[in-house]
Amino acid sequence: MNLFLLEPEVSGGHGEYTVYKREIGVKPLDSVDFLHYQFDGWLGDHLIESTPCFIITQELDEIFKQLNIRDYLVQECLVTKSNQFEELYGDKSLPNFFRMIPKGKVNIIGNSYDGWSGHHFCLTEKAYLVVTEEVVKILEKYAKHCAITKITANI
Repeated sequence: MNLFLLEPEVSGGHGEYTVYKREIGVKPLDSVDFLHYQFDGWLGDHLIESTPCFIITQELDEIFKQLNIRDYLVQECLVTKSNQFEELYGDKSLPNFFRMIPKGKVNIIGNSYDGWSGHHFCLTEKAYLVVTEEVVKILEKYAKHCAITKITANI
């Protein structure tokens, strides 16, 4: 089975109200307790990245739920617009976004993978997002600026 490595649109980054864990031995994936995402721009994608975090629109979350694709957790996050965003886009509104935390794990070696947990949404140790073909088909409409790389099973 093929999986797909995603590189979603980056529209900004962690804002000043992001809360980080400060514990010894905490992996980077687990280092954000609360996400404040500050937009500097936005090309319109419904899946956004700011390593090691991802956010999705409420609309995309509802589509995944309707299709019974629930291999991620949703957390509230704070979304704001930077001065740069305001200058570029004026009063352009943003949809509701939530933090999306994949439940699955996978290891990537080059353009292949092993140790796949079987989830539709997975993270690698380096916080890369890996998804199934079923998810990619949805993202073709909702994440047009997301780079997608096919990876194959390491047999």
